[in-house]
Amino acid sequence: ISYYAVRRALAPRKLLLRRGGAAFGGTEGDILLLAINAGDSPLRCTVEAGYRRYDGTDTTGATSPVRTIYIDVPPRTKGALVATFPMPTAEELRSGTIMAMPVSGGEGADDLEGVAWRSGPHRSIDWPAASPRVVRAETDGDDLVVTIETDAYAHAVHFLLGDDARPDDNYFDLLPGERRVVRVPGAARDTARIAVDAWK
Repeated sequence: ISYYAVRRALAPRKLLLRRGGAAFGGTEGDILLLAINAGDSPLRCTVEAGYRRYDGTDTTGATSPVRTIYIDVPPRTKGALVATFPMPTAEELRSGTIMAMPVSGGEGADDLEGVAWRSGPHRSIDWPAASPRVVRAETDGDDLVVTIETDAYAHAVHFLLGDDARPDDNYFDLLPGERRVVRVPGAARDTARIAVDAWK
């Protein structure tokens, strides 16, 4: 399982959400959206970022409403400050947090995943029950290409396949409304019985 987490941590292009302070800039009352681009070409895309509830329901009146942000990060940039958001209230943090999700194609955008700021350890957060599901499963030669979505924030989404399956991504988080496309090499025969689950 740790393979996927390490690979994700070392991704050359990624979005990060961090609390403000001396290490990252901003103030302790801020949540910062940072972009890393260790590639040789610019990272250019649009993201939606701001406060969202874990269950994906309405956030009218939120301290940090969702807004659309255009990212343009030069090559070999280790941490560009893209945007800042006021810290959500304690009441807001009981049911959601600051999230950022790519919403359009662009140069390098396919490498990015949605992110959520963790206000505490996973075990201390009152997650809603999430139901990740397969919305499309197609064969490509011997491979299976699977599209997954979720109705609520889902942690450690993983495939229910045999131990010999080697999906190119697994045990990932999904934001409400986010979709992820995963390739499972050599699993074309499993199209009818592919399933996913998440940490409860």
